[in-house]
Amino acid sequence: MNALKGTSLDLKEYNLEKFKKIFPEVFCEDKIDFEKLRLLLGDEIEDKEERYEFTLNGKNNAIRIA
Repeated sequence: MNALKGTSLDLKEYNLEKFKKIFPEVFCEDKIDFEKLRLLLGDEIEDKEERYEFTLNGKNNAIRIA
C-alpha cells in the first residue's frame, strides 16, 4: 500500500509542463513568449476586443484556487 502525500496536484505546473512539451520553442527563461506563440498559432488566435462571453462572479478566483 502506498502512503498518500496529502497534497493537491499543482495544476499550473502540470499544465505548463504539458505546454512545454507541445510548444517548447515559445519558452524563454521559463516564461512564455506570446509573440512567438501568436506566430505559431496564426489565424487561430482571437484578438477582437468584443466577443460574447458568459462569466460568473468569482470564476477567475475559483480557477486559481482549483
